[in-house]
Amino acid sequence: MMPTPTPVRCPGYRLLAEVGRGGTGAVFAAEHAESGRRVAIKLLRSELSHSRQAVARFFQEARSASSVADPGVVEVYDSGYADDGSAFIAMQLLEGESLASRIARPPRVSLAYLRYIGSAVARTVGAAHARQIVHRDLKPDNVFLARDASLPFGARVKVLDFGMAKLNPEEGPYSFVTDKGALIGTPLYMSPEQCRGAEVDARSDVYALGCLLYELACGRPPFVKGGLGLILGAHVYEPVQPPRELVPGLPEALEQLLLRALAKAPVDRQQSMQALAEELTALGNLNA
Repeated sequence: MMPTPTPVRCPGYRLLAEVGRGGTGAVFAAEHAESGRRVAIKLLRSELSHSRQAVARFFQEARSASSVADPGVVEVYDSGYADDGSAFIAMQLLEGESLASRIARPPRVSLAYLRYIGSAVARTVGAAHARQIVHRDLKPDNVFLARDASLPFGARVKVLDFGMAKLNPEEGPYSFVTDKGALIGTPLYMSPEQCRGAEVDARSDVYALGCLLYELACGRPPFVKGGLGLILGAHVYEPVQPPRELVPGLPEALEQLLLRALAKAPVDRQQSMQALAEELTALGNLNA
């Protein structure tokens, strides 16, 4: 990989090439200056790096990911500040594609692949829940299909971006540290309680994974509306269209699993990611 011009220097690392960019910053392939180990450098935009709240949320990703021992979590090696004051995180360099990219490319994934992805995400996020961490932003962009020929479908499923995650072990499981009423997440995949700005627990992630699996099964998220307010209102008030009305060939057991995960009341959903993973496993071998 040939070096390309980069805007900053990160102490201890040589930035080689930009590999991705989003609203909060950019990701670079890099190598450790002494060991030569290849890494990914996630660099927060300089203007956001002047916000104490943005930097705290950014470094939350490193703290959250480092505390979860699971192969579906990206390893974080280091964090710090670049020479212009921008915050950065050094992490495992992955090769593959996001689930969002895979969804955008025909054909639609098979139901067996849906089960594989859903079970892997549930196991990884369940491991985070066991560490009192709620992800709060599960969506196709935050699921990465890392190439691994030794695994089914040639992919290891990685859950990205624990920057939205909240953890506070001193206040008990699944509590989070933020101002009440704060709206954090991606509207297409947010639970009703998250849409209301209420406190959330592990069952909010169950709902988000239900949204993701619904999209894989049906070709679109549960609610597609014309604006933010309409989407949030739909999550809170509107019933989900049964998946088999959109895709008549879907197994009824999968439809029931999705409708449980997308229940408005947390008490009516699967009560843990483990329970959701077990239901996916119980579906048996699903054909395309």
